[in-house]
Amino acid sequence: MLNQVLDESSKYSNTHNFSYEKLIYKKGELWGNDNEAEHNQWAKFEKSPGVYILATGKEIIYIGKSSTGSNVGQRLFEHFNNKEKLKFLTDDSDVAVLVFSDKDKSLTLALESYLIEKFKPKLNKIIP
Repeated sequence: MLNQVLDESSKYSNTHNFSYEKLIYKKGELWGNDNEAEHNQWAKFEKSPGVYILATGKEIIYIGKSSTGSNVGQRLFEHFNNKEKLKFLTDDSDVAVLVFSDKDKSLTLALESYLIEKFKPKLNKIIP
């Protein structure tokens, strides 16, 4: 399922003429070890704008974005500390981060909204 979301993200970015860097991890690579390898992974995106996808096996759990004044690292840190979301994630859960450039950061909302509407993740609230 994650691959379908990433394919749709790519199609959307091509249609709307913007790009991003795609990073894919297992949750266990980003959280819980507090080691140099973990810190090096976070350094690749923690201060950048972007969209992130949390997935478990065949299910998309949550799709989010960095907000104005925040960054992907801050948002993921908040989610990893949220017991409601964390209970759905194991160390083998997938975490995809789509890192945007500062010039394209305004497009994070558009991509996030599109993906949420299309895939309806379990923990996203869809407001009509």
